[in-house]
Amino acid sequence: MTLYLGVDVGSTRTKLVVWDAEADVLVSGASVRTPVVPGPVERRDHAAVWDALGAMARTLPDELRRGIRAVSVASIGEEIALLGDDGRSVGPTPCWYALDRADDARSGEQLSREHLAFLRRNDPGLVARAVGFTDVGSHIAMRLAGLAAELSVMDRSHASRTGFIAPTGEWDAAAVAENRVEEVGRLPRLVESGEPLGPISPAAAASWGLPHDIVVHAGGHDHFCGALAAGAAEPGDVFVSVGTSESVLQLVDREAVAAWPADGLERGFFVTPGLGYLHGSRRSGRRIAGLLTRHGLASLDPLYLELDDPAGSRRSHAASELEDELHRQADASAALIARQAEASGIATRKVVIGGLPATQPAWRRIRREALSVPVSFASETELSGKGAAMLAAPERSRR
Repeated sequence: MTLYLGVDVGSTRTKLVVWDAEADVLVSGASVRTPVVPGPVERRDHAAVWDALGAMARTLPDELRRGIRAVSVASIGEEIALLGDDGRSVGPTPCWYALDRADDARSGEQLSREHLAFLRRNDPGLVARAVGFTDVGSHIAMRLAGLAAELSVMDRSHASRTGFIAPTGEWDAAAVAENRVEEVGRLPRLVESGEPLGPISPAAAASWGLPHDIVVHAGGHDHFCGALAAGAAEPGDVFVSVGTSESVLQLVDREAVAAWPADGLERGFFVTPGLGYLHGSRRSGRRIAGLLTRHGLASLDPLYLELDDPAGSRRSHAASELEDELHRQADASAALIARQAEASGIATRKVVIGGLPATQPAWRRIRREALSVPVSFASETELSGKGAAMLAAPERSRR
């Protein structure tokens, strides 16, 4: 076995997976709820996330831990960790969804600007203590490698979600100045996803129970790592990730990012060198959660059973409402896919859909009906973690 460790810090769950590159299978994993600080504005507790990951790593079987060669981190992309001199977070910062009150998700650029503005208004002391900043996943990678703030990094797939990166792939001086980004500290060095950051620090190796010769690699945005693991590899490939939000991603040649049109579609740098992306997202999961709340249900499973009944004799009002919402979301997703193809000028080659809802037959049926292009559903449920582990492989395996 050739083993790599993938970390996935998501909006609701934080996961560890061990990927065997030779067999292309996940051989172990663990998951906990992502720690937050409750309140009127929920905040990401970066220190608690670190502690939770260490606790999970120590539960992995000894023989697997001893065989791990490298590690990389995927994470949510629209949050900022403020760093002290030692490279550690100086305190919890708002969760991306806590600042987004719209029904459908705004762009990552809007959220990043709002995030900074919120910190200046409400946490001036926290901002004053910061000497640098990065994204959530890069913060974990920095701690693994023992990097101080002066050596802070951010991969370009995360930087693409800030609104402060230029088409060249470097920081946009005008956007940085306009949004007073440097008030929260020095700009992190931009790196490619998968770039080696250095060996794991002795302290991190001891804390997580990992070998001392593990190499830490730069990670990527969780949706984009999921696309990598699902097989999105060429311009025209589309990956749809369904969870708290629905993310729709079309791959394009990286040179196309330079066009950067102001057409409402987000564009940026993918986790694979040479590739860029068009991206859009919607708050699909929140609408489904609202449906459950309205009907006092703990699970969608009974409703899906009704939708799978060909006779439809047991169709309840809640099931009918779910079906209507799923059709609405499927049509909106299909329209976004078509819009991306038109904007890029690249015909959609294939659509791969991943996420827990995609395991439901009725859900898949409705999505197939809405799309006029080839569509498949990823069977692997831990795509983002697997994609992170793939970034840690020196051969940059692409299955």
